[in-house]
Amino acid sequence: MGSIIAFDVLKYILPDTEVSVLATMGSPLGLPIIQGKIAAENKIYDNKGIIMSSPPGITDHWYNFFRSSG
Repeated sequence: MGSIIAFDVLKYILPDTEVSVLATMGSPLGLPIIQGKIAAENKIYDNKGIIMSSPPGITDHWYNFFRSSG
């Protein structure tokens, strides 16, 4: 759950902190159910569904390395 804490810190507490590349491993932020909960909590839906964006300080890329079982 560290990536969720990092997401919240970078998005809400330190939005002006610049991070060139953020790499996370196995972050649950890539799961639709987690994105839906964050969207519902922050009321960030549009007519296409969930809007999930990177924190404003991430200037280049955010890579999440995830391996699903199977």
